[in-house]
This record gives sequence, structure tokens and C-alpha cells, in this order.
Amino acid sequence: MDSVEKTIEAACADRTIPGAVLAAASKNGDFTYTKGFGLRSMQEGEAAACSPDTIMLLFSGTKIVTTIAALQLVEKGRISLDSDVGDILPEVAQLQVLKEEKDGKPVYEKRNAPITLRQLLSHSSGLAYPRESPLLKEYLESQGIPLMAPTKTVVDGFNFPLVFQPGTSWVYSTGIDWAGLLIARIAKTDLESYCQEHIFKPLGISDATFWPDRRQEVKARLASMSVRDPKVPGGEGKAIPFPQMKVHGVAEEELGGQGLYTSAPSYLKILRSILDDDEKLLSKSTSALMFEPQLSAESQKAIQAVYKSEPKGGPCAIGTFPPNVSYDFGLGGVLTTQDVNEKDVTWRKKGYLNWSGAPNFFWFIDRTAGVCGVFGAQFMFGGDVRTKKLITEFEKAVFEGASAK
Repeated sequence: MDSVEKTIEAACADRTIPGAVLAAASKNGDFTYTKGFGLRSMQEGEAAACSPDTIMLLFSGTKIVTTIAALQLVEKGRISLDSDVGDILPEVAQLQVLKEEKDGKPVYEKRNAPITLRQLLSHSSGLAYPRESPLLKEYLESQGIPLMAPTKTVVDGFNFPLVFQPGTSWVYSTGIDWAGLLIARIAKTDLESYCQEHIFKPLGISDATFWPDRRQEVKARLASMSVRDPKVPGGEGKAIPFPQMKVHGVAEEELGGQGLYTSAPSYLKILRSILDDDEKLLSKSTSALMFEPQLSAESQKAIQAVYKSEPKGGPCAIGTFPPNVSYDFGLGGVLTTQDVNEKDVTWRKKGYLNWSGAPNFFWFIDRTAGVCGVFGAQFMFGGDVRTKKLITEFEKAVFEGASAK
């Protein structure tokens, strides 16, 4: 890991990024690695070092945790992956499909199939984050709804029409936010309490929470957000403090798709449990489902088109993804469905699972190669080209380091 350490140290020194925590392991712990780099905060008077115990907002790194929670309920027979979620989420059941905006007014089509838990977890339900759907953006504008309005609750914040019939396409969505609410309703508790008891406690994780302000020992280690200076053209600006209001500051309930905070080593414990198949969180048969394709043929074609377009922004841009590789969606992340032998990526094996979070927070699990890792950053915005190169170097070094053991 010496080479990648020098690269990350140099990037922090010249403010390519302010800081990061890197953590990785091989199956059963033959290879382990954790190290912090740079600064935890660039705010004036807060120049603390970014150490392994730094707390980060995961954004969509939350999604695998909520997915695991949902799969636990599947194991217990409380719901199935192909259950209609409408009985538990009547707010979702009443949604229609938005076909177009005509003369400033929405035109709807009646939904012709139920929405299932599998579709919520794999972003194939027809739900969408507004920023991912031009049609939904147009709808919000016509309704006078701000595109990036702060989210108080899942129902109030994500109660938008579908943008396609369930199971017929793919778009990054609010589905796992809704799944978090579904978990709370089935378990008759809040998502925080559920995750503490059934995910964090079994793994000995004490610093994961949706509510860092309620826990001083967590709040004191919280990193602040940074961004590349937009005044410098070509993405060549240095990292500067991110001048915005507190993220998720108005939330009144847990957002299962984006609201979790924890440290990189604690997050790695979750990845390692799935990698090692230790059954602390899920049975072997259930965890195996996470690494199997979940999409219909139509939905798989749609996600493939996203990666073929070599996106420079949005949910698929954090990390490196060769456009000539076949992709699907598993349970928890995007699934690479073949061994990769491309110019920039030659080490991923069939069944490689990964996802990320908006501040260039990136994770991966490769059960065939026997490795997992997390690149923990709080640097906006997702898909930053210079950060992407650092993530790829880290990932490659993890595969090489593990194979050398």
C-alpha cells in the first residue's frame, strides 16, 4: 500500500482533497488496512487530522445497511422480496405513473403492476430521485416544488409519481428510503433502534447513528464537508470548505437511503461480515442473494445504458466503471456480472458489488477475489474526476495487497 499512501498524502498536501480514511480487508482477515490522511475539517479553527475514528455522513453509503435490515425481515418471514409493499406503504400504492407534462400539467397512466420490495431495493420500482429524471424535474417545476427541498420525512419528501411502470426500467431512486420506512413499520420501531439492535450491536459497532447531534462522543469526531473551488475552471481548483446549510438538518425521521453516520472502520465491519459470510447479520443463503442479478430484462437494459454512456455525474460516476462491462443490480449495490479485463480495471471478478455516497464515499465487496474496502471521503460532489483517480488507485492497491498475502 506504500504507493497509494504516497499518492493520497500528496493529494491532501496540495488540497486535491482535504482528507480521507481508507479501510480494507481480505476474507477472514489475512490482509487488513486502515489509515487516515489529511484533515477532518477545513473550517476555520477546526484543522484536526483525519484519523480512522473520524465520523462521516455516508449519504447513499447508507443503502447497503438498510438493505441488510430489509433482508433480515425477509429471513424472518415478515415480508418477501416479491411482496406487494402497498399494504405497508399505502402512500406508495396510490402513486400513478407520470407519462408527460402537457401545457404545464402532469399526464398520468394508471400503474399496471404492484411495487415489490425487490424493486424498491434495486431501483426498478418506477420511483426516482428528482435529480435523476428530467421528467420528474419538469413535474416539480410545474407544481412549484423546489428540486432540492430539505427532507423532513420519507412520505413528505419523496411522495412523487412514478416515472415508469414497475419493473420495466431502471433509475436511481428513493426506493431504499421507502424501504427504511417499511422496515420501521414492520418492526414497529424506528429505523435507528432497529439498526442498533440488529446490525450494529452484533458487530460491536458503537459509533453508527442517524442522529449524531444526540451523541456527543460521535458529534465531536464529525468531519465537515468540502468542495472543489468552483472559481477555478476545468475542475482544477483546490479543496475549500463547503459553504452550505447543515445537511439533513431538518430530518424528523431516519432516511434509510442517505442519513447514516459512522467511521470507516465501523463501516468496514459491515462489509467484512458479508464478505466473510459469518452469519452475524444474514444467513449464507440470504447474503448470497445480494450478489445475484435482481433486474428484469428491461431494467437490466436500462442500467446498462447508464453505464454505456460513461456518466460524468450522478450515481454511477464515483469510482471507475468500464462501459464495455455487463452490469446488473444486486441487493445493496451495482453488480458486475463478468470478470473485468479492461484498460483501467483488470482486477474485479464476476459478482463484484459496490456503491457509493455523494461526497465520494465509495465501498466494494468482491467475494470471488476475497476482498472488501471503503474509501471514506466528505468531499463534494460525487464523480469528481481527480478523486475518482484516487479511488481507483486505492481499490487496485487493495486487490494487489490482498493477493500478495
